[in-house]
Amino acid sequence: MAMAENKDFVLAVQISAQYRGATAISIPLPSAATDNCIDDENTIPSRFVLPPGRRPLSLPNTADVLRVSPEEVPVIDLAAASSYGSTRSIFLRQLYCACANWGIFHVYNHGVPEDLLSDLGLHVQKFLALPVALRGAQKLGNHAQGYGSGFVRLSTGTTEWRDFLRVYTYPLHRRHYEAWPPSPELRKVIERYSDEVRKLQINVLRLMSESLGLSAHRLEEMMGEMQQTILVNHYPPCPRPDLAIGIDTHTDVGAVSCLWQPDDVVGLQVLREGEWHPVSSARGALTIIVADQVQIASNGIFKSPLHRGVLNKDKNRVSILSFYQLNPEQLVSPLEDLISDSSPPMYQPTRFKDHEQAAKGPLSANAS
Repeated sequence: MAMAENKDFVLAVQISAQYRGATAISIPLPSAATDNCIDDENTIPSRFVLPPGRRPLSLPNTADVLRVSPEEVPVIDLAAASSYGSTRSIFLRQLYCACANWGIFHVYNHGVPEDLLSDLGLHVQKFLALPVALRGAQKLGNHAQGYGSGFVRLSTGTTEWRDFLRVYTYPLHRRHYEAWPPSPELRKVIERYSDEVRKLQINVLRLMSESLGLSAHRLEEMMGEMQQTILVNHYPPCPRPDLAIGIDTHTDVGAVSCLWQPDDVVGLQVLREGEWHPVSSARGALTIIVADQVQIASNGIFKSPLHRGVLNKDKNRVSILSFYQLNPEQLVSPLEDLISDSSPPMYQPTRFKDHEQAAKGPLSANAS
């Protein structure tokens, strides 16, 4: 059977390879990425300045500017997953449409306790209020855990305006506590949160599988055992948000991502039909993002959307993500159930480590 080419997905991977490398607190928090680099309120160092065609707030007369749309991402109430008959059928259809048309959606009644989210937000803010030297040693390299600062993109030489904390949480043997924050309270709340949100991500993946008309475990079987990473991104205020970027345009390489935005600063944008859509934080909700491996397994039915993080001139922004990654050797291909003469396979079988490397592209020596 001939292999069809999914041009949108190929473009997304190419862009990823090219570009990778509560109420908000308005007092700037310490940042390894940006401290001591601002000369005055209207300038930033050249290493943070994007080329003109890649700037998020380009002027309307820029040839390749993409409009920002006020249309909001879908909202899914997971309580309906426990219903029966036509109500559950409607729910699965809503989920299918959200995954196929957007690839990103908010979820309510997700099962992650509200007090846990409050504790996580509190201890993350305490961590970010520490002097940089007390946050733990910076760990450099593609797969390191710990506290670090923004990537340098070899394609542009541009540094992302952010610092972050990245820890591996599942399976348990991947937890290298020497790279985790020294605060026992923060460690404990990260462990609790990772346990709860992992259950949510697996549940959502099973519901996605059902919405495709498959058995609940079909997508999960293709993905294999979850390899979970928790990432806390901190985007300090930027004097020139029209020139810099918090995190550049990319897709998520794993199966399904879960985002919590603990403040009211809008920074995440998702690209849909040539327009950037701001993704606001929704009180009590978490945000699900379809990632590359589900797009591959669904044979392109579900979309892994391009998204980015833009900056704010006056306020800090924090985002907390849980990534459902795969074993590096896991082989993913379009599910046979979704292949037919009229819907030939759109992707070759690919090991996760090969896809991840192709999507990330090479990083400079000081990337973290």
